[in-house]
Amino acid sequence: MGSFTIPASLVGGTRRPRVMIVGVGGTGSHFAEAFARLQHTVMALGHPGFEVTLADGDRVSRSNVGRQRFYASDIGLPKSLCLVHRINMAFGFDWEASHGYFKPKSLGDFRTPDLLVTCTDKALLRAEIGSHMGRKASGALWLDFGNGASQGQVCLGHLGKPADGQRLPNVFDLYPELAQMERADREEPSCSMAEAITRQEFPINQQVAQLGIALLWTLLRKGALDHHGYFVETTPYVQTRPMMIDPVAWSFYGYGAPKPARRSRAKAA
Repeated sequence: MGSFTIPASLVGGTRRPRVMIVGVGGTGSHFAEAFARLQHTVMALGHPGFEVTLADGDRVSRSNVGRQRFYASDIGLPKSLCLVHRINMAFGFDWEASHGYFKPKSLGDFRTPDLLVTCTDKALLRAEIGSHMGRKASGALWLDFGNGASQGQVCLGHLGKPADGQRLPNVFDLYPELAQMERADREEPSCSMAEAITRQEFPINQQVAQLGIALLWTLLRKGALDHHGYFVETTPYVQTRPMMIDPVAWSFYGYGAPKPARRSRAKAA
């Protein structure tokens, strides 16, 4: 097993690290507010803070109230704008909102974030991000959240190919089948609280969001990680397992595993 050292881009120096949070619904709204508290805490310890943008094209609906970090008075408002205004007022930050759906092709330019956080249930979007950035030179990190009815995972990896050091596999490296998961993407949003709960256990979004915060806290505070994600289950009881930084463990996903040598035409004949 190995370890991963915090990149200089997240430490902060001549500029504040850029963070893009894509999707501020079930998991993203919990993560965004927790990340605001994390930023406030590390700033008290000398970190310069972050340039944060929340991106989401949805508006608050009645079924979002209670399960997500929204209230009845928020219904009808753009989710990203609603959260950014609340967080900036509470902490005195200068976070920005993007009311629109994130386009992976925007990555790779000079505004590529130092940390991309995806809290979306759209598997194809995550696959598009992984495919678009897979061969690009980039030391940026990608923190991805995924969850089902009672299970979830958090995975921190590199968005592209860093210039030096070990590359952490991202969620698309480990789960390339995301590109084939069209059925999940076609599911319509829940239109009521009761329907939403039948699809997904109430605590799961909060559980995975807090695990992501714990991962970032360890990286920022201690400067290194020996794991880069978590698996979590909420039924029949809460269980959490770390995703270790271990090439042997990654090989079980097919990442980094040696490919069988092809026989030459002469030998095949």
